[in-house]
Amino acid sequence: MKRYLRVWLRLAHISFSEQIATRFSSVLFLLSKTLRFVFFLIFIFSLTDRIGGLAGYNRDQIIIFFLVFNFVDIATQLLFRGVYFFRQKVVNGEFDFYLVKPMSPLFRIMAGYTDFMDLITLIALAIYGLKFAITAITLTPAIVFSSILMIVFSFLISFSIHVWVVAIGILTTEVDNAIMVYRDLTSMARFPVDVYSAPVRIFLTYIVPVAFIMTVPAKSLMGLVSIPIFFISLLITFCSLLSSFFLWRYALSKYSSASS
Repeated sequence: MKRYLRVWLRLAHISFSEQIATRFSSVLFLLSKTLRFVFFLIFIFSLTDRIGGLAGYNRDQIIIFFLVFNFVDIATQLLFRGVYFFRQKVVNGEFDFYLVKPMSPLFRIMAGYTDFMDLITLIALAIYGLKFAITAITLTPAIVFSSILMIVFSFLISFSIHVWVVAIGILTTEVDNAIMVYRDLTSMARFPVDVYSAPVRIFLTYIVPVAFIMTVPAKSLMGLVSIPIFFISLLITFCSLLSSFFLWRYALSKYSSASS
């Protein structure tokens, strides 16, 4: 574990050095992400003020859904940003070197790039979200514990999907479209999946478990998650991890290196 932490810190230092070398671009990137967040928050305020709520949730609850969505989305991008650069490593043969190193190639892929601009926005979002949650909802130790647990499940499911994307990249050298499809699906969870029709809701809950990544943690924070939903989340998480590692091993067995 210490070796992996040391490697991650080294890779993170390299990523940070690259970002501060282009300070102007980094500032513009941070500014654009902040403006997107603020504009969409204004949109939610305007929408819920006009219609009085959405799918049975009041304005504060809708904002909680949006804040949790942004927290999970930014945190997973921060942790798994290396997936976005994986296709080129397969095409140019750099992935071959990952396989001969005494370290998990999956870790090297996932931790290959850390976006510190995301870290800045994540800290600011966490502070604002915590302040808003304290004033908008009643937090008890049980709710806090279940929410943390649901967010852990959320990260594990998201990790599994990123592993699926990496495995697809090994098999087909196609990563960009797959990861963008995932991003488009998760963006549908800015609002609770309850707003969609039954077929779409089932797809976002059990086929591509976006609901368990974004919506369920927010519901847990509001004390709206029942015991059966908890066990379903646990089952979905376990099945996602198991299937992703199976697909990863299968993809590695089919990989023939860039020179073949």
